[in-house]
Amino acid sequence: MINDDMIPSFGIEDINPNDPNVDYLDKDLVFVDDMRRLPDAAAMKFKMNLTLICLHGRLSVVLNGQRIEVGERQLLLSHSNVIADDYMVSPNYEGKLLMVSDRLAKMLLGQYIDIWQREFYERPYILVSLNDRDFTGFTCFYQLTSMKMEEIGTQLHREVILVLLQASLLDLCSRFQSAQEQQAALPSQAEAAPLRQGSLLFHRFLDLLTSAAIKRRSVTYYADQLSVTPKYLSTVCRRESGKSPHEWIREYTLADIAYYLKSTTLTIKEISDRLEFPNLSFFGRFVKEHFGVSPMKYRENLRRVSYTGTDAASSDRHEQ
Repeated sequence: MINDDMIPSFGIEDINPNDPNVDYLDKDLVFVDDMRRLPDAAAMKFKMNLTLICLHGRLSVVLNGQRIEVGERQLLLSHSNVIADDYMVSPNYEGKLLMVSDRLAKMLLGQYIDIWQREFYERPYILVSLNDRDFTGFTCFYQLTSMKMEEIGTQLHREVILVLLQASLLDLCSRFQSAQEQQAALPSQAEAAPLRQGSLLFHRFLDLLTSAAIKRRSVTYYADQLSVTPKYLSTVCRRESGKSPHEWIREYTLADIAYYLKSTTLTIKEISDRLEFPNLSFFGRFVKEHFGVSPMKYRENLRRVSYTGTDAASSDRHEQ
């Protein structure tokens, strides 16, 4: 059993911007074009979402204590807070790695972030075998993204990269949604394999969280709704997902904030009131702590990603 408390966390902010093994790096996004150049490292808890495609050879890695073998034409996805250890590749291995912060994933997926998060409820990773069509599609995405990353300094280069990444993530979410809908249509299968008590409690907690228009930020509130103690709910959440109830509540609250800022015309104060923050000042500090900028600036950033061409260029000119 892995002891989380003994494993150091590793986020994008911990990467040396001068690291020659990294092909692209900013505060929310890392791209490694040739994983063979990465040095061996001890076990780490990654505070980012990982997307890895194996083009040739094999890769072996331990994720949350489980050995994973990634072969040719396979795509490995993992959510943030996964613990990776004992990474090895075959001599003929060729693969590409993309690391995306939770903040950027929420910004790009917007209202579809629930689909992405639900896919990782019961497992820290997803391993997908790609058919010819999908393999060609993902390979083209990585090649085009890699080419655009070499154009650092050109106008709107980051916006172009984010649009490409957004399209890729939304395509994955579309696949996840189809699979989730198919699974939901099989109630007899669920009845034949009832969930463990802890897993059932965790799912009930997530159902409460996802169905609530307003995300209460108190663990005690959800524990009372589920007739358990806050301590027990925290223990179950960590065991089932590797994350605390506070982390889940924060993620969904941030997703709601991103949705209202991007997709509605509500004022900042109206959003703060709707999400039941105690006051506008507290809301502003919360947004800046987690998104790095003020609510108004984050709204501008979110909407800029949604536009290309004349609108985006016009927006940039007005800000200069």
